Amino acid sequence: MSSLVQAAALGATGLFAGASLYISVVQVPATEEMSASGVDALVAWQRFFPKAASLQAPLAFTASATSLAHFLSGTDKVYTASGYLVDDGDARVSFLVGGLLMGSIIPYTLRAMMPLNRQLMLKDANSQPGEWKRAKLRLWGKLHHARTAASLAAFGLVLYQVLGPERVRD
Repeated sequence: MSSLVQAAALGATGLFAGASLYISVVQVPATEEMSASGVDALVAWQRFFPKAASLQAPLAFTASATSLAHFLSGTDKVYTASGYLVDDGDARVSFLVGGLLMGSIIPYTLRAMMPLNRQLMLKDANSQPGEWKRAKLRLWGKLHHARTAASLAAFGLVLYQVLGPERVRD
């Protein structure tokens, strides 16, 4: 069971981090370029945001819950990529920190980003001046970068426990 929980933690954390990184390095800059060239980027953002949110919310929860479940299992045993079961005293701590980082994304999103998300999703947001839209989308991008950083750190911790250099067997 521990290997299944570990795999779920690694998978959900990796998927969230990958989706978040894509948004940060592709969609946010593309949105800014669209705004700078006079295209109404808010309309595009309003289309992609609900789809991304419906993917990322369950991934954040699953990544946090499974990482914390591995920590709470009380085992320091980690299944490596090659299928070996290795006893590692730091494994639980890495999964704890990774789970807490992923879990912190949820209240961060609710408190720091949700009010802005709601503003941007309002129908009358499209009638706001272009500078208002650009400023709000720029702020949204900066806030999203924090989610990306947290998820990449969490993924790195969990991944290292599975693929770290000390996992190589003779």
